[in-house]
Amino acid sequence: MIVSKPKRNALFAIGLFVLISFSLGFVNLNIIIQGGARWYNFLIVFTILPFALILLIRQLAGYKIITINKDIIKVAHPFLLKGFGFKVKEITSWEETIIKTKNGYYKELSVRTESNILLKLTLQENSNYEKVKDFLQKNAAMKKMK
Repeated sequence: MIVSKPKRNALFAIGLFVLISFSLGFVNLNIIIQGGARWYNFLIVFTILPFALILLIRQLAGYKIITINKDIIKVAHPFLLKGFGFKVKEITSWEETIIKTKNGYYKELSVRTESNILLKLTLQENSNYEKVKDFLQKNAAMKKMK
């Protein structure tokens, strides 16, 4: 059984950024409510708070746990309280995209199914990336896009 979920260091970094953004936004909102606001306090509140809220919602909605058992791939979205699963036979195509960056390589694995489900994993954000890739190479090698 292979379980792939977001790496803790990626979640920590984004969570820390969201926490700092909310803190900065609410401090400036408090200054505005108190009445001693300057123009930059309004700028911070109206840019940072919506940005932090959108980033938080995007992270919670995008959090997924992928479980692979023999020939079934299950994807669970715990914060959305939903999930789905499909068999390896239902995969229509999969591909690995590799982009060379200054600090190394960015790798992304995309899996598409018959029901138009697109599942994406990245090396930097997901655990067991290589195991998932090896599983696909072993069990769905004919469906790899070139």
